[in-house]
Amino acid sequence: MRYAGDAINIGLIKLLETDNDVNYPTSGPLLTKIECFTEVGNNADFPLIIIEPSVSTEDDVSKDNIDQSYLTNIEVISRYKQGSGGWGANNSIINQIMPLLRGIGVTLDLSANDFKVKTQTIQSITPIREAYDDAVYFRNVIVLETDIQDTLQMQ
Repeated sequence: MRYAGDAINIGLIKLLETDNDVNYPTSGPLLTKIECFTEVGNNADFPLIIIEPSVSTEDDVSKDNIDQSYLTNIEVISRYKQGSGGWGANNSIINQIMPLLRGIGVTLDLSANDFKVKTQTIQSITPIREAYDDAVYFRNVIVLETDIQDTLQMQ
């Protein structure tokens, strides 16, 4: 059994940032491409997406097989000065992400790392509003469950 956390992180970044443009409308007809991070730098622009591994467990274990289940947090964060923003940016971004994560036959492509996704489900989406002295942060945390098989193990 191999750990698939990095493969899932890479697969999500590829899905959300490389293969598809998740955008946020700025003033006028311009669109801003949303960047994905596993570690956010001090000079990152908002809104942004953070990919964060949460929990992994064994799944569907038999004498011939050990599958794995991973929970990954996909966090959308917007930042505004007090009184100048709301949930609109996050809702727009979440609406673009959802069909990329969940649809009939839609799964991450982890084949480059010799993993196969069996099922992919959204466990929850939690909205969080946090007010600090510098700004108000609007966060939506998508908890994605990915059940995988290690195809190297099956050979």
